Amino acid sequence: MIVQISMLVGSYLIGSIPTGVIIARSFAKVDIQTRGSRNIGATNVARVVGKKAGIVTLLGDAAKGAFPVWAMTAIVGPDQAASQWWIAAAGAAAFLGHLFPLYLLGRGGKGVATALGVYLAAAPLVLMGCLAAFLAGATTTRYVSMGSIFAAVSLPMLAFWKFGAGPFFWMSCLICVSIVLKHHENIRRILKGKESRWNEPRKEAHIGEGS
Repeated sequence: MIVQISMLVGSYLIGSIPTGVIIARSFAKVDIQTRGSRNIGATNVARVVGKKAGIVTLLGDAAKGAFPVWAMTAIVGPDQAASQWWIAAAGAAAFLGHLFPLYLLGRGGKGVATALGVYLAAAPLVLMGCLAAFLAGATTTRYVSMGSIFAAVSLPMLAFWKFGAGPFFWMSCLICVSIVLKHHENIRRILKGKESRWNEPRKEAHIGEGS
């Protein structure tokens, strides 16, 4: 029990690592929290610093979600019902670390890439369904943020289909609600017609993005 609780704390601290801030400073000596949408996610980093920096940020944020889940699975095993609660808790802790990072006093990102990493490690089949939902939303609307919202909304349904009303379903509900709430400014800009579409010049100081 002590080991598992310690790993949950570690999962949150790993999730708190501000990958986008570190990459933007390393690549271009830019404070990403003051540029573009001021979000620390991969999309804003890509738009402000460049695509390579954005890809590295995406991979780093995904790794923050995947590593704690893999580590907890290695400790508790994947099969028992109690183990699944610990694994889901590790994924949730890493995800919440990205949203509310200790190192940035709670000013985190929107959690999409970190959630990607969580499901890559915990439920790859669910992740495949979410990626399909993301592509459907992003390509039909040309808003990255809408793709992220489509993927988030699909999460609980896919998790329930795969696992039933268990720990991964409840983790998915938490992640879904959190991502949608984190995109409230994007939703407001879409309704006002001020959200920038992918590959468009930004319309205002804030760029719509979904990481």
